[in-house]
Amino acid sequence: MYLERLKAARERFPLTQRELAARAGVTRGTIMALEAGTTRARPSTARALAAALGCEYSDLLERVEFPGCLNPRQGSRYDGILDEIEQLVAEVGR
Repeated sequence: MYLERLKAARERFPLTQRELAARAGVTRGTIMALEAGTTRARPSTARALAAALGCEYSDLLERVEFPGCLNPRQGSRYDGILDEIEQLVAEVGR
């Protein structure tokens, strides 16, 4: 998972990358790569970083909104997917 908000959370304390790495039990290189977005965090790493920062790991994730996702019939890139799902469910139920 990409921890889009890691740097902002770290700087809020403020902590250096080295200090956060020591608190979370990871290397500074890991922090650098995660903040640069060149690598994804394992769930265990995300939990360790969140614990070191005193937050939930979900607080470190990018906040992405998917308009139309709740109602795909309102005209979005998800048009037709609900119909396909309903058709598949009906076929499986036969």
